[in-house]
Amino acid sequence: MDTIAETVHREEDHASATKLLISWKCPLLLSHVHPDGDALGCIVGLKAMLASQGRESVAAVYETPSQHQCSLTGVDALHVISGPDDPVFDRVDGVVVMDTCAFAQLTPVADWLDKRHVPRIVLDHHTTRDLPADLHLIDTTASSATLMLYRWAKSAGWDISGQAAKAIFEGLATDTGWFRFSNTTAEALRVAADLTELGVDLDETNQRIYNQDPASLLRFSAMALSGLELHDDDSIALLCVTEQMTKDANVTPDDTGYVVNHPLSVASVRVSGLLVDWGNGVTKCSFRSKGRVDVAKLAASFGGGGHVRAAGARIEAPLEKAKLMVLEHIREQRGTNHA
Repeated sequence: MDTIAETVHREEDHASATKLLISWKCPLLLSHVHPDGDALGCIVGLKAMLASQGRESVAAVYETPSQHQCSLTGVDALHVISGPDDPVFDRVDGVVVMDTCAFAQLTPVADWLDKRHVPRIVLDHHTTRDLPADLHLIDTTASSATLMLYRWAKSAGWDISGQAAKAIFEGLATDTGWFRFSNTTAEALRVAADLTELGVDLDETNQRIYNQDPASLLRFSAMALSGLELHDDDSIALLCVTEQMTKDANVTPDDTGYVVNHPLSVASVRVSGLLVDWGNGVTKCSFRSKGRVDVAKLAASFGGGGHVRAAGARIEAPLEKAKLMVLEHIREQRGTNHA
């Protein structure tokens, strides 16, 4: 893996990124596959800020947003890339990749990025980073990628209002668990306060994101929790979701990720894993921890990545085999860390 240095938020790096970005007529704004609130907040927020300057851009995702994602600001207007021959590729002359610096998380556009060599900027706060770019803005201490986007926007003097403020706040709030997770810093709280002063309505945002789920997601939660497995003196919790369960509950695998947090409410649980069977021998995994286990390291062992306390990966194995592999890796890591 290439060693890409952290740039944190030096003014000269922001200035260089701004100069490069505004030299493009129409940048393509991307994030990782199966985007979360932080990823979507980045691409929606940056598109809104560029639009306020009269600048064109294309904010894109790789598949139609799930019903759970559609509660987020601006998601319904995103361009869905149709495939490697999507006409949008002929319009863009630069790329901004946000909330990931892992090439493996850009699979739908990986060939295009390889062949076209379009100039790119990467903004990310994860530990996994192997994506080449003309300029990297990397800070693994940042609470969210949207917080880093906020820093960049303030440095550049861009207008942060309306849709941009809402999208950035939603990314920050969802990545910090509404400011409950360990990645909530004093800076995150200050930025949140700034965004509320810019017009973000906290109650409306909270109600829209967390209290607008369809009944199918509640039914799915009941199904997933009914199959909860506790291992190693109740310190490891695994939720194993079959493909049939997602069909019976009428949800997609992308709708299911939030369930992984529930087992952490148990005092003894140190690691929680959600394993979803996608069919075709692929299992999607989400990991959370509150002990010494570094789930970013755990995810990386399967080609994924993320944060110390929240990470994910795709395992090329059916559900039962993937479960045994995850258990083995967790136990090995806990044995090393004495956690």
